[in-house]
Amino acid sequence: MKKLIGIIFIAYSVLWTGSANAATFYLPDTTVARVEFYSSQFTIYLDKNFPANSCRTAPSGAVAMDSATEPGKSHMAALLTAMVSGKKVNMYARDNLCSGDRMTIDHFNIDN
Repeated sequence: MKKLIGIIFIAYSVLWTGSANAATFYLPDTTVARVEFYSSQFTIYLDKNFPANSCRTAPSGAVAMDSATEPGKSHMAALLTAMVSGKKVNMYARDNLCSGDRMTIDHFNIDN
């Protein structure tokens, strides 16, 4: 019984390790100010600043995503469209998945 409890404890601790400081940030009504491309990654600079727990060296208004695979390719196209048209974007970004030193885009929607 003690071994079973120990195994369960270890399994749960492995699941939660590293995610204690992680956070998902909701960034409402932001505007895409600038887009930069670095090989297979793109960085989106927003008009609002936000904190980041684990991406400590990140600029305060920058999020990133891998554009080599989906959904990165379609996200990049949609965010470029939002930037060109001046639409507001509601975005969720995660700081436990740092793309380089920037928070990673989790999902977003574009206001009409």
